[in-house]
Amino acid sequence: MEEQSDDDLRMVSVNESADAREGQEVATVNAQEKETDVGKESQEMNGGDEDVPKLGMTFQTPEEAFRFYDRYARRTGFGIKVLNSTYYEDGRCRYLWLSCNKDGKVKYKTDFHSSKPTKKTNCMARIQLRHRADGLLHMKQVILDHNHPLSPGTAKSYHTRKRKRFLENDDGAVIPLDWSYTEGGFGRVRKRGTGEKKCELRLEKGDGEAIHRFFIGMQTRDSFFFHLMDLDEEGRLRNLFWADGRSRTAYQYFGDVVLFDTTYLIDKYDVPLVSFVGVNHHGQKVLLGCGLLSDESNETYIWLFKTWLSCMFGCPPIAIITDRCNALREAVAEVFPKAHHRQCLWHIMKRIPENLQGHVDCKEIKKTLKKVTCDSLRNDEFEENWRKMVEKYQLENNEWLQSLYEDRRYWASVFVKETFWAGMSVTRRGESMKSFFDEYVHYKITLRQFLRKYEMVVQSKYEKEVQADIELFHKSPQLITQLYMEEQLGKAYTFDVFKKFQAEIRALIYCVSSLVKVDGQVYTFEVKERIRVKDSKHMENKLYEVLYDEKELEVRCICCSFQFRGILCRHALSVLNFQNVVEIPSKYILERWRKDFKRMHALACFPNEVVADGPLESHGNFYKHCLKLSEIGLMSDEKYEFALKVVNEAIQNLLANDSICDGTQTGNVSHEALSNCNVVSFNVNGDRNRGIENNGFHNPVQVRQTVNHPHFEFFQNRGHNDQQSAGYRSGMDWGFQQYFQEGQIQETNPSPRPW
Repeated sequence: MEEQSDDDLRMVSVNESADAREGQEVATVNAQEKETDVGKESQEMNGGDEDVPKLGMTFQTPEEAFRFYDRYARRTGFGIKVLNSTYYEDGRCRYLWLSCNKDGKVKYKTDFHSSKPTKKTNCMARIQLRHRADGLLHMKQVILDHNHPLSPGTAKSYHTRKRKRFLENDDGAVIPLDWSYTEGGFGRVRKRGTGEKKCELRLEKGDGEAIHRFFIGMQTRDSFFFHLMDLDEEGRLRNLFWADGRSRTAYQYFGDVVLFDTTYLIDKYDVPLVSFVGVNHHGQKVLLGCGLLSDESNETYIWLFKTWLSCMFGCPPIAIITDRCNALREAVAEVFPKAHHRQCLWHIMKRIPENLQGHVDCKEIKKTLKKVTCDSLRNDEFEENWRKMVEKYQLENNEWLQSLYEDRRYWASVFVKETFWAGMSVTRRGESMKSFFDEYVHYKITLRQFLRKYEMVVQSKYEKEVQADIELFHKSPQLITQLYMEEQLGKAYTFDVFKKFQAEIRALIYCVSSLVKVDGQVYTFEVKERIRVKDSKHMENKLYEVLYDEKELEVRCICCSFQFRGILCRHALSVLNFQNVVEIPSKYILERWRKDFKRMHALACFPNEVVADGPLESHGNFYKHCLKLSEIGLMSDEKYEFALKVVNEAIQNLLANDSICDGTQTGNVSHEALSNCNVVSFNVNGDRNRGIENNGFHNPVQVRQTVNHPHFEFFQNRGHNDQQSAGYRSGMDWGFQQYFQEGQIQETNPSPRPW
């Protein structure tokens, strides 16, 4: 049989950009990381000469070829990625290139504070496969030599969620993903060659038992673990939510801005995971809760938001970021009516090729839309630039663009810039916009695999946060100027946030301030910033209006950098420098970014008088104090040594003198309100649903509580009518009393949040 010619078959060619290629790699992680499937991994690592790529090898499917090269790479000690691929229209793979993940040349970046070490070495190691007339993929090219050291036996390949390149439909046919639509990301759209099926929460054999074991284990180890299940009328599981004690504690401090990530749900991963994510004082992601959802309906989102809100003591966030979705928008409006709601612009920009499909100027439209969105400083300026863009590219009849314009107040920078978003990027998929589980979840991960990895992932993230806290007390940032304001914030802010401030300090050399108007004590300045044109040696000028109140020491730039991310911009700093203000006013030093930002304040401010009715309540109270001791002890070497000494002395005294505990009765103890919910749930209409009983595990939350108005210290005063950001401490009084009985939960009504 002769091979079919190119003209006989129409094919779809996917030529990935450098960024898309970077996303397809298989990340190499240190072999010392904890992994449960050690036995399986070790078997895959063993192989002989027959497992070395050779010319003439054949494979049935692209997946088979990928797995083969993946096993070889792990034995040899390097990571791999899909370099390129082409497909026939019927879904058969025509060409497939797999390469070392160090392929590619290093790009020069002008953004010094965001530049990171790169793995690229322009390594040429790769294999190429081509479809032949026999229906198989034949190895056409093999390059085994690398230009960098390898680490056989000390590294293994871990499939990231971006690695999934091929998709099988219900008939077993391989369907390529259209990567022009699906370059990784927050809420990314996955386009199939066949019709999508409704997303359902499907449990495989053993998943129910795995969920049960996971919840029992978490409750046993964590007295503040919260979970809730949503059941339908027939008792079948629809949705579930959980949050551990760290998440609930972190929310008390970092719950001002929340990212609701639906990446895995929208992309139809095997695990329909959603997560609530915040940003800590280092700019790192912190997990605030997880859920598994059966669909993307308004009813489901409302149930999840209400459940999460009750878990977080009835305190809604100040601002929330979501995917652009009508169901989500309606759910946010109903459950968080006073919260600022922003739709992810990065996600919107990634959907442009899909919604402008076939337009000859698609790439130019995308560039123009980004410029209109990011460069417009005033509302009327945005409206005018939008009108010009629509007229230039004749987009008057594009329904998607029209609906996007109608929703502009949810995503356009000019409309959201006066709200604090904790540094979460607007147009770039920066570190804060990546999914919390980005490196650990892939398309085909099973629910059981995810639950096994969950604690490892959370612990790993927490250890990074603790390590960053420790470094604050042992290291000092390097200054780049003689300005005292740089030294001032270098002492106050965490390293990662200070780097962002340093970028503004460095950019002062490009700013020139001119006084244009004086109205009493208020000065109006025009700051001219010289900006280099992208991919050019030329510079252009951009003007910014800055107001300065000499008496109140207040400065406000039209770019609203301080309001948006809590960091004074180069334009405001230029005016302060022009006015000989050497020290940044305290109102512009956010407590949220400070080194001494106390994460454990929520544990320290729970004066609840609780009668401990069992060992679990006593354990929870004791755990709270031990956790607080651990946090304080890590602040410095001296505190660490002292805390360790106190603990050792207490242990020795308790072991040496048993009479200490003789006749001791459990009395009133300070204890945080527990919410270890079992499988009882409420649907949106408020109906109770009974679920699966926890066999042999009694409800641990049967305590009598008297709440004495706990005092919460939060990060900043951000009233919903006043968009100015300023660090301050406020109190909140609310009553929380909850009775847990078998089969029912009494809901609480906390007083409104004073933010």
